[in-house]
Amino acid sequence: MAHKITERDKQQGREMGWHQLTEINTNLGLDNNWLTDWDIERRRLQLDGVDTEYNILVASDDGQVIGKPFADSYRPITNADFLKLIKDSITGIKGIKVESIGSVCNRGRVFVSLSLKDSSSYKIGDRQFKDFLNFGNGHDQSSVLWANNTNVCTVCNNTFSYNLQNNDSEVDVRVFHRGDVELKVSNMAEIIDAHLGCQALYKAEFERLMKIDITPSNARNLFTGWSLRNDKDKEISTRGLNKVNRMTELFVNGKGNSGKNRADAFSAVTDFYTHESTRNRGANAGSQFVSSEFGLGRMAKQDFWNVIRSNDRIAALSKVGEKALSNLN
Repeated sequence: MAHKITERDKQQGREMGWHQLTEINTNLGLDNNWLTDWDIERRRLQLDGVDTEYNILVASDDGQVIGKPFADSYRPITNADFLKLIKDSITGIKGIKVESIGSVCNRGRVFVSLSLKDSSSYKIGDRQFKDFLNFGNGHDQSSVLWANNTNVCTVCNNTFSYNLQNNDSEVDVRVFHRGDVELKVSNMAEIIDAHLGCQALYKAEFERLMKIDITPSNARNLFTGWSLRNDKDKEISTRGLNKVNRMTELFVNGKGNSGKNRADAFSAVTDFYTHESTRNRGANAGSQFVSSEFGLGRMAKQDFWNVIRSNDRIAALSKVGEKALSNLN
């Protein structure tokens, strides 16, 4: 169970997650959700009726243990305080929506993913994009208190770990569970400003790519050369050619694409590695999701994003691709 949603856990969301375990709630909010149904309680561990120097967390609803023993220097953050921090950080921002909220790892980790009006779901040309402001906290000492923005909505332990470990996020706040953690994250409204600023930069760059023309033939050469970027012999296989041909099809006919510019090329690669890159064109939704967001698919998309913005890399890879395709004739 890569999702690690146990019998004591729950994930609520506006849309069904990849694990098919989401409790759908289109009116999800910070005041009425799974994390308000229970909280953590701190209890002193005893040995033969005598207090020790260690504590343990239990859930308020079922009294069962969460995580492992900890010393007084460790500062747990309750669900109530976690949700309050999020509320305080978005005060005055209109159009906020809770997209996903829940717990995983036997309530050891809790999370909230938000979207913002005109930012988390937006269009550039005919393409629909999403971005999420994510918050996470660990009750089991496996995670700091953190917040960032990514294109991955937290719906399970996989996505929690991905967002926690993400190094590409422009918004990145991490607070260790010691000292006065509440004060350290009290000014989280700045996170929202940074989040919106990051969105604006990405939109501007994508709009720039839409204005740079590339023909289907040149796009096919680029896809071929890029597919051979780690191949010393620079000879394309039948499987590789099938991948190139599929990306060329998506360049012309993919959702929102018209086969005319660099944005279409990037979208073609993104569509392929998001939906079709694993065995049998992504027939196993779970395997495809893991590859797309955590594995080879994610790395491929990031690499091509860097390529498509570089004239020099496009020229070099297109030359390699053109030569490889000519050798097939």
